[in-house]
Amino acid sequence: MNNKFLIGGIIGGVVFFLLGWLIYGVLLMSTMEGSMMAGLNKPMEEFNWLFLGLGQLASGFLLAYVLTKSGTSGFGGGATVGAVLGFLMVASFDLSLWGTSNYFTSLNAVLIDMAAGTVMVAITGGVIGLYLGSGKKTA
Repeated sequence: MNNKFLIGGIIGGVVFFLLGWLIYGVLLMSTMEGSMMAGLNKPMEEFNWLFLGLGQLASGFLLAYVLTKSGTSGFGGGATVGAVLGFLMVASFDLSLWGTSNYFTSLNAVLIDMAAGTVMVAITGGVIGLYLGSGKKTA
């Protein structure tokens, strides 16, 4: 792997962390709390921030790997690949959870989470793609 991948992965992890806070910690907090099994999630003051950060970095590196290997660059290209990858990843997790657990209490919450997750991965993909395209000479 090269420096673009490494830096892109770190950028992706930071963007995932910030968007996760904005989307799930601010914009959708009450909606999602009311649509999930009570007591399932830890209160914010009990979060293990190290492991949350490592999880976000892993997601950033996954997306940077796909974008690097596919040769995708630019915000639009990264956002498009991110949207497709994000939708498929989030749909696989959320629909499996809906089918096998009581994690979500309504199908509406599943659909909201799928939409939010897709947007989050699309934006992160766009930012990584923008970075991957930086310094490239245009013809």
